[in-house]
Amino acid sequence: MRFLNKILLTFLLQGLPVFAEAQCQLCLFTVAEVLEIRDFLRTQEELVLYSGCEYNDLARRIRIDSVYYQLDEGMPDRRYAIHIKGTILGFFAILNQQPTRYTPEQQAFEGSIDLAYTHIKVGGYYDQALGKYIWDAKCLGIYLGFACDPCTDPFDYPDYP
Repeated sequence: MRFLNKILLTFLLQGLPVFAEAQCQLCLFTVAEVLEIRDFLRTQEELVLYSGCEYNDLARRIRIDSVYYQLDEGMPDRRYAIHIKGTILGFFAILNQQPTRYTPEQQAFEGSIDLAYTHIKVGGYYDQALGKYIWDAKCLGIYLGFACDPCTDPFDYPDYP
């Protein structure tokens, strides 16, 4: 019985860091980092929040109205979180790097974001066959040079109104 408890405890403790990382991988920053992130996000009109690590996670396309940061009181070394205030424009699934089942929405959003699971519109080219521009959604953490795992490759940015 004791042996079984040790195995179970070892399994749980090994899984804990993975669970904690998936919850907050890249969401607390120094003052210099948070100012750089805030200033960059203020140049963006919208973003997508999507965690590819979560099975069946729905992506949220969000129009950005304001960006601010707050001190995380629980951190002894003065770390700050980035917060977005805006409107959820729609929900969608991602299948084979393509947005599918897009559902338009108009819902208020305010909360902190994890840069590992925040995606911005980058690149872009005109597809003659489709008659429209195709944009990529790239992980903001990687785009800004942070080490993180977004659990997904870049995907097509949704072009819905």
